[in-house]
Amino acid sequence: MTPRREKIRQTNVLLEALCLENSDITFIEESSSWTNDSGQLNEKLFLYDFLHLIEPGNMIFARQLASVISETPKVINKKEMKMK
Repeated sequence: MTPRREKIRQTNVLLEALCLENSDITFIEESSSWTNDSGQLNEKLFLYDFLHLIEPGNMIFARQLASVISETPKVINKKEMKMK
């Protein structure tokens, strides 16, 4: 555990707690894909700052996001309901 990983872990704990308080927000669990076998960030997924993703990291994030979206109930707004 590096100081950077500890900050990320602490931030994720706070974000997850906020998401649990608000049902309109979904917390996406950290994927094992973000780290290597020793638990360090997979540097092949990030820019030099180890915060911003590059294309391979974006692809993993997009798959995670698509999974959450596909599990989210469809919301029909009132205007659409009146048209039916």
